[in-house]
Amino acid sequence: MEAIVLVGGLGTRLRTCIKDVPKPMALVKEKPFLNIVLSQLTQSGFKKIVLAVGYKKEMIEDYYGIEFEGVPIIYSEESSPLLTGGAIKQASKLISAPCFFVLNGDTYNELDYRKLLREHISSGSDISISLKHVQDTSRYGSVKIKENFRITQFIEKGISKSGFINSGVYCLSKKITKILPDQPFSFEKFIQNNLSHIRLSGFPFEGIFIDIGIPEDYKLAQSIEFKS
Repeated sequence: MEAIVLVGGLGTRLRTCIKDVPKPMALVKEKPFLNIVLSQLTQSGFKKIVLAVGYKKEMIEDYYGIEFEGVPIIYSEESSPLLTGGAIKQASKLISAPCFFVLNGDTYNELDYRKLLREHISSGSDISISLKHVQDTSRYGSVKIKENFRITQFIEKGISKSGFINSGVYCLSKKITKILPDQPFSFEKFIQNNLSHIRLSGFPFEGIFIDIGIPEDYKLAQSIEFKS
């Protein structure tokens, strides 16, 4: 298995808690949060990790070097902001597997990556997305699904209700990268705007989900027992 981890964001909402470091490098229990994310990948059997770096990329590259827990790390560097979609498009050129994962370096999803890959392949999907059921979807927006967890619609943020959210792990068939634009763009918006052209599936999971992008959840992460 191979993964692209997006670690190039500015993390402006977290500036009251951390300063002068990329958001995934924010300390949780005295170590960068990104360590938790990468350790989960290595323990899950990933053989290659591509870090899509941007903001203060030297700090990340100097800290991790060329491997983490024995797994090779390759860097895809932004010379200017590419947004999530542009970063994925550029980093995908370093991927050799026919299917690969994309995840955020500031988010932890306690899910079974091997199972997600199997279901992605068996469903014939172009993109599979991790789904987490929450009591209040207003911060993230929600996802509408039909039988076999086919995704039919994305509902905008701001509506408070229980439901499934996109928790930020994607499994992509490599062929889909051919239709991604060669310019900065939002991957999330690209998916929403191309629902009729992309075979899109959801993968619900029951484990821990946390996004440290706001101070409240960053503080919460300090008390969580993360699993590899």
